[in-house]
Amino acid sequence: MYFYFQTEFRAAVKINGELCGTSDCRHKIRREFADAPLVEICPLGGKAHYSAFYPDAEFLSAPPDGTTVTDLNGGYYISLDEMPAQTPFKVLAQEKFSDAVVTVFSENGLKLSVETPADFYAEQLPFAADGASVRREYVGGADVIFISLQGKSGQIVLAYSAGKVKKLFSREVELFDVQNGFYTLEKRKDVAKHEIKIFWDCSAEFREIRREVRHSPKFRPDLVCDKILPYAFIEEFSAGGDYTCYLADGIKKNADKLGGYFGEFIGVCPPPPFRDYREIGLLKKRGERRFALEYFSFDMQDGKIVNVRKAD
Repeated sequence: MYFYFQTEFRAAVKINGELCGTSDCRHKIRREFADAPLVEICPLGGKAHYSAFYPDAEFLSAPPDGTTVTDLNGGYYISLDEMPAQTPFKVLAQEKFSDAVVTVFSENGLKLSVETPADFYAEQLPFAADGASVRREYVGGADVIFISLQGKSGQIVLAYSAGKVKKLFSREVELFDVQNGFYTLEKRKDVAKHEIKIFWDCSAEFREIRREVRHSPKFRPDLVCDKILPYAFIEEFSAGGDYTCYLADGIKKNADKLGGYFGEFIGVCPPPPFRDYREIGLLKKRGERRFALEYFSFDMQDGKIVNVRKAD
């Protein structure tokens, strides 16, 4: 079984007491072994803390906080976030309304509290943030508290109902606005450099109304080579754009069935070395901090996809 270990911070990785190398956000450690060895993560500076674990069945099925496990169907990818051992109390943002006090603060992690005459809501936020802002808006007839978190990876917008506090929305975005209804803008670092503007209905549960999908003006689907074409197709499909431009006429008639065939996925990636290099991996969420890759193969002819097959 293949195992990959990667940390979001610079750390030395030891397996069964032997130093295997240094990991950070750009470098990972790959090893193959039959039994679950003792893995030690030794931070090299920074605020992260030492950790050790056995990547056995229990660990892989219920990874601890700060750790994500991805089943590669033949191996596992284990990623560790930088989790400070102790952080002092610090208020990142606080807004006092006539009937509510909203506070975003850090104290051994990022936390949120909303206090109203009728309710008290508290949440440990699974993010790292350097700054935050709070605003309250009436959008689509709904009274909503919006919270923006700014961190190294970008901006995350959260939304909560006022009154009886309930979490309604959480999404990583480039920006958002509520002036003429609530919309979010996302920018993806994919082949076409997609920009996705999504308009949301906030009257009850947040629901997508429509989206506008654009790509870089320099990108031309007809010039994509066969090696990259399946990725461009999947990324266009995921963005909600016109993915049919990548399909041959014979498969276009079944294009509406592809969503059910692929299932829900949150990303696309090349296969690891132990898989067929022609396969494309679709990343799917399996649980709390647990993910899995499912693989698909694409047959092409004359620059178009003529068949899609799910791999074993």
